[in-house]
Amino acid sequence: SAVFTRNGQSGVVDATGKILVDGYDDIKPFDQYGLAWFRKDGLWGACGYDGKTVFANEYQYLPDVPCGTMTLMEIKGKLGLLSFTDKRIALPACADWIGPDMKDAELVLYRKDGKFGCFHANGKNLLSADFDYISSSANDKILASRNGLYGLYDKSGNCIFEPVMMTDQVSEGL
Repeated sequence: SAVFTRNGQSGVVDATGKILVDGYDDIKPFDQYGLAWFRKDGLWGACGYDGKTVFANEYQYLPDVPCGTMTLMEIKGKLGLLSFTDKRIALPACADWIGPDMKDAELVLYRKDGKFGCFHANGKNLLSADFDYISSSANDKILASRNGLYGLYDKSGNCIFEPVMMTDQVSEGL
């Protein structure tokens, strides 16, 4: 399949040239995950090689820079994450902010209602948004605080110890 633009309209054709879907305002080439991101009526969505919609065109913003195997999306001022690999909504549009952990590119942090949560770059939700602070720590651990107490988690989201420490200084031996 390939994308096309003709007479101001864009779509997807199969190998024989048969139009599978058209009527888009804009379309990007298929990416490495087999998705072609399209814009229709000012909103973004994605379709697969067969022309069928994978993500409905309801997203106001889709950046060109992915977060691991996910990309940001925006609906009515709230941010979420779409997973490329399993073509699902990893985080519904509910976050006020989403960004990478500056110390560890495998972690994607988000803020919802003033609290932080964490995703792995592969799309797995590691920690729900109920922490005051989250960051990577020594030896591939995730440091998270709640009510001024710090706890430690592994990169699978498993709790090593609940928030009980009064410091963010984690021993290198952990």
